[in-house]
Amino acid sequence: MSSSWINISSWSSDGFGHQLMAMLSCQAVALSQNRTRYIPAVHTRMEHSPPNATELLSFLSSFPAGREAPAPMPNMEKPRFPDCAQTHGVRVCDHCFGRSFGTLGCSVALSMPQRTHATLLHRMHASLRLEFPGRSCPARDETETLCVHWRQKAGWESRNWIKNRVFPKSTLTTMIRAVQRNMTSSNTTSVVVYTNADASDSQLPLPHVRSADENPLSILFEFTFCCDGIVLSNSALSAVIGFATNVPRSRIGGHTSQCLPLNQNWARPRETP
Repeated sequence: MSSSWINISSWSSDGFGHQLMAMLSCQAVALSQNRTRYIPAVHTRMEHSPPNATELLSFLSSFPAGREAPAPMPNMEKPRFPDCAQTHGVRVCDHCFGRSFGTLGCSVALSMPQRTHATLLHRMHASLRLEFPGRSCPARDETETLCVHWRQKAGWESRNWIKNRVFPKSTLTTMIRAVQRNMTSSNTTSVVVYTNADASDSQLPLPHVRSADENPLSILFEFTFCCDGIVLSNSALSAVIGFATNVPRSRIGGHTSQCLPLNQNWARPRETP
């Protein structure tokens, strides 16, 4: 490769949402800066031990869908690269927007050129379509659907440093009602709660159903194509959802800055499966 090019890549061993968000950030940098090239990496490690880890790692390694599989990059055993590291002519980063995703998210959510944003959205939507060929949104045929991504406090999240990323039920209820007021037929709204913790959300004082599907890829599809309103909490997966959806009633709770900007391209009609 010519030395006049800057080659960047993204790799870490964090969860699926973090790795996808970080990869999108590095691809955004490559698309936005002259003579900067994104070099795909093979994703081999993932925290939180999801049951479909192999499927999630395959999605990351082949994103955007349809390209040739990348060759494994050497010396990728370090869990994370928060400050970037130069290896074999490639600058490997955990995240290309300043620093890795932590308790307060990124210090700055960098603005993106419109063409860069549109390119990444196309990649995301096309990859999700290919992952779930022919999938539709039957719930939207009967009522407006409000989707809630709720991060609950459980297990490793009991530590003090994580408490600012978890919201009580009262906060969640307020966020849901705020979005419902902006939906066209709130009296017939179906509220679907996606959560990464236990079933204590059954105490939520609003009519809702809890999704039994814990597959992050499936959740991404539902939020991107099947929701008429969304409520997002503070997590890497929520940041990706907010970036990928075209729903104009997006809300994000807790922190105003994330590692990816919320999609503000509301004038464009949302795709329907």
